[in-house]
Amino acid sequence: MQLFGKIFPKALLFGFLLSIASCSPNYLKNFKLLNNSDLKIPTIFNQDYQKSLYKANLNIIGKELSGVLLFKRTNKSGFRIVFMSEIGLKYFDFGIEYGGEEFLARTYYIMPALNSGEVRNILINDFSILLSDFKANRNPIVYRSAESKRIAVEYKDNGQAYICFRQNGGNRIGEVKWKSKAGGRSVITIDAFSDGIPSGIEITNKKYSLLLKLHLIEQ
Repeated sequence: MQLFGKIFPKALLFGFLLSIASCSPNYLKNFKLLNNSDLKIPTIFNQDYQKSLYKANLNIIGKELSGVLLFKRTNKSGFRIVFMSEIGLKYFDFGIEYGGEEFLARTYYIMPALNSGEVRNILINDFSILLSDFKANRNPIVYRSAESKRIAVEYKDNGQAYICFRQNGGNRIGEVKWKSKAGGRSVITIDAFSDGIPSGIEITNKKYSLLLKLHLIEQ
């Protein structure tokens, strides 16, 4: 079992992110500040979430893998992420634990073809953001598009920033965007929810030719 750098401070949960100066001009073009007082912070997976199974297709740095991916809550602040083929060949098995100002990720297994630092770290970072409890983030900044009325919520950690776009007419996150010098631009897109669980998830990162598509099988 490998530790993802032992214990990471909360700022490194989103350690690949750039400062707000490089992120907002692109992602928040035509958005204006909004009064935050009455906004419910949108989420992806809520605190009652326990587990879900997805049909998965992963393309990354020229490799293509397919099978099923399981997200499972292991305790109040922890998750297990397991991706395997339909015949049981395991591709990777990660553990993520959130707590206070510290974050811990474990690599229980990763297939040799994916076991480069950059690939592993990008995958763990993306899953860490996907499963994050966004309501735990303090002092979010809220924007509204003057044209589409779309709501965007910006979170910052020690000068780092990531942008969550709320789905129209709901309190769920439809898209998360961020940019980093090491990791490039990453995007998480949620196309719909089924009984409060994302039924379709897509994660992209052009720098690493990463495309992960998830379609809900059961929860």
